[in-house]
Amino acid sequence: MASVPALTDLTVADLWREVKDPERLWGDVSQHTLRTVKLLLENRMHDELVDYLTTDGHSTGSNCSANAAVSRVFTASQSSP
Repeated sequence: MASVPALTDLTVADLWREVKDPERLWGDVSQHTLRTVKLLLENRMHDELVDYLTTDGHSTGSNCSANAAVSRVFTASQSSP
C-alpha cells in the first residue's frame, strides 16, 4: 500500500503540482451542474421578485394579480433558450 507523505514533508512545488490548471478545472464543471446553478439562481430571483411585488412597503400580503403576472413572465423566460 502506498504511503501518503505528511503535509509538513511536502515542498511548495509538491503542493503546486496538485493544483489543476484552469482548463482542467473548468472542464470538470459539467454542463448539468451549470444548468442546475442557473435554475437555482433564476428560481430564487423569481421568489424575490414576487415578494417585492406583493409587499406594499408596510406589511406583507399577497397580491394575486402581481403574482400571476410575475409567474407568466417567469414561465415565458423559462421556455426561451
